[in-house]
Amino acid sequence: IAAFHFYRRYTLFRDIVLSKKFSITDYWDRYEWQGRGSPHNHGLYWMDNCPGADMEDEAARDVFARTWGFHVTAINPEPSRTMPQGEGNPLSVDPLSIEMTFLRLSQIVNRCQRHKCNTTYCLRVRKRTGDLARDMEGAAADIEAANVANPERECRFDFPRALRELAAVIRKEGRSYYVFEAARNDSLMNNFNPAIILGWLANIDISPCTSLQAVITYAAKYCSKSEKKTESFARLADQVLPHTSHVQPLLSFSSRLMNKLIAERDYSAQEISHLLLNIPLQEGTRMVVTVDCRPLERQARSYRVDGDVNEVIGSYRKYLERKDQHEDITYLEYLQSYNLNTWRRLAAQAKKRVLSYFPRYKSMEASSQFNDFCRVKLMMVHPHRSPEELLVVGGQRFDSFTAAYMHCRQHHDTHADDHYGEPDTDELTAEEDEFELEIHEEPIAEEQRIVYDTVMGHFLTQDPSQLLLHVDGGGGTGKSYLINLLSAHLQSATAGRGTPVWRAAPTGVAGNQISGTTLHSLLHLPINKDFKPLSPVDKTQLQKKLKDIKNAYRRFDKSVFLKVVQRQRGDDQEAFRTALGELRLLQLSMESWKLLSTRVQAKLDDREVARFSSALRVYATKDRVNEYNHYHLDRLGRPPVGLCNGARGTVYDIGWAPEADPIQDPPCVIMMEFDKYNGPVFLTTPDGKKIVPILPVEREFLIGATLCARTQFPLIVCYAITVHKSQSITEDMIVTDLSCRDFQTGLSYVAVSRVKTLEGLMLDAPFDRNHLVYGSPPDGMKMKMRDQELRKRQVLTRSPYMIYNTKNGHGTGSVRR
Repeated sequence: IAAFHFYRRYTLFRDIVLSKKFSITDYWDRYEWQGRGSPHNHGLYWMDNCPGADMEDEAARDVFARTWGFHVTAINPEPSRTMPQGEGNPLSVDPLSIEMTFLRLSQIVNRCQRHKCNTTYCLRVRKRTGDLARDMEGAAADIEAANVANPERECRFDFPRALRELAAVIRKEGRSYYVFEAARNDSLMNNFNPAIILGWLANIDISPCTSLQAVITYAAKYCSKSEKKTESFARLADQVLPHTSHVQPLLSFSSRLMNKLIAERDYSAQEISHLLLNIPLQEGTRMVVTVDCRPLERQARSYRVDGDVNEVIGSYRKYLERKDQHEDITYLEYLQSYNLNTWRRLAAQAKKRVLSYFPRYKSMEASSQFNDFCRVKLMMVHPHRSPEELLVVGGQRFDSFTAAYMHCRQHHDTHADDHYGEPDTDELTAEEDEFELEIHEEPIAEEQRIVYDTVMGHFLTQDPSQLLLHVDGGGGTGKSYLINLLSAHLQSATAGRGTPVWRAAPTGVAGNQISGTTLHSLLHLPINKDFKPLSPVDKTQLQKKLKDIKNAYRRFDKSVFLKVVQRQRGDDQEAFRTALGELRLLQLSMESWKLLSTRVQAKLDDREVARFSSALRVYATKDRVNEYNHYHLDRLGRPPVGLCNGARGTVYDIGWAPEADPIQDPPCVIMMEFDKYNGPVFLTTPDGKKIVPILPVEREFLIGATLCARTQFPLIVCYAITVHKSQSITEDMIVTDLSCRDFQTGLSYVAVSRVKTLEGLMLDAPFDRNHLVYGSPPDGMKMKMRDQELRKRQVLTRSPYMIYNTKNGHGTGSVRR
């Protein structure tokens, strides 16, 4: 009874009150049930003659605010009202016998619409600890103790809100979008419409949408969300075990587990009743039709059994077999505006159907699905009797749907929008502002220019052959800069058709430096399997399978060696650059050894050593890194949180769930300020810091036959990092250690070359020159030297392409072979 009552009351209210008062032309709504079972309805409504939502125009925002200010308000008729003794519930009386007065409105809104903050519903702890990178050692403990004792909590719905005499469209601090703020004289009053609240007699929330993106976000986030699912039996048992009595453990555990099971539910009684009554979960003014986009021969066939077996003809087959009088009707028109059985056109006031396409083929020209994408685009807007006829456009026959569609795009510009998408659009397309064209007064180095001209020339001439170019260079020679420069100019050359560039690197840190990803992520390589030695049989089979893999590397037939060191610039750093070059080849001279030895900590005065107190440490082994990181965590007296792997940053704040014990319970979020981060942020501080929330993640894994789960933050401490994680980064100051011989060729060079100047380097301990000089190069170095000798015969001295009209090292204009 309750489920049907809510459904019937809402539909009548929508059709009689909402539609007439607001001149609703379209609507979409969905029923939802809270954890305790109470129903509510999410809805989107379109009004006739409603002002546009052009939020970038100040005049349009004013019109929008004034129009909606008549409909939506937060004005409390009695802001200081207290419920008189003996006054009954204003919602439980017969509404037809009560006069609609401001007193009646005041009683209802003060009971239903005033927000009440509490820790279980809306209050969240937001400790303003400031920048923890500043003075973390002295004040951290005091700040944490103060926050635990008296944490600052804020309402996630932004209550209490500022009072305002007139409605306005504003952009709140730290937000990138505009919101409507109704006139209000009560800081805790929810928005309401007087007519709706007097008729509905229950809590409502009403707000005009300020952008199309707001509508999409609302539908995706709120209207389509599901309630929290029940826990598994194993998890419920884990929650009960700590509270089990030791006197009668079996009885205590069983009774507590049963009580826990009763409280868990995926469906409330009201939702089950709603479904049993066959009431739709969502309703709307538009009918949705599913469009099968597969080739005709692969489309599903259905049959009806009623005394005999008869095939039910699908909508596409009906269209292909239409009568001659409907010859010029497109498939799009048929699906949107015609009765699918009788072929009668829908009434003039009828709304066009919404088409739900399946499958949606990829619209990227490089995709293997692009030919099918073009077939669907032609199928929707070109009248035809068979799929083969789609290959004929403008009297000309083409060999593929791709060629036919491209011809159609060039010569037909009057087709109706089928909402299937446009070519070269993909969810992985880079944002428009991901790369900014950088203008430099100084031209790029000669070798960088050769690489730039070669890549840009190959792209702009649309050379069908594969360009396999090996760019080599030591640390600081501008490899990352060159990748970002090429990415920006290649993306610009596509004129908004999407990025043609994928950037990937072996490690997360290196990938982050070029705004890319890791190779295993790009190629979807599984890395979650157990690490164990290969058996002799497996090793032999793998070696046999991959014995010719070196030929793929040998296909790289062009090489460029970057020789100009960009990181350690200046005449004063010439000796340091020489030392780095010798260090890379493991041929450190006596002069260079003496130069580097001047940066040993024991030879520096106390003031110089103090400059490196907060400098990044770069060590060869994980054990040394972990030892240093734990030492600093012990000094801080804080939980082990920090950042490394891909992006690096500083902890800005740590948040716990309401009622959580910060001593016993883990935090629910860690707010980070990332270095060199330009993506979306949670908030921007007054001093310009971009703050991003990091949430815990759960991973399941097997140990034997036991399923284990671990929840942790994807962060590790980086007071110190390994040499491998330091690749591609540039620092003003680092501390490292050269006292041990490299267990892998090149570690010492990579560590030392991260810093810009010799003065920015400090060595923990004295080191032996013999560790960095080899009479005979190790095997790894010999392989590298043989490879370089081979590639020196492939060195490009000029680009195979000619680029005209260039300025400041940046190619523009026409290109020819």
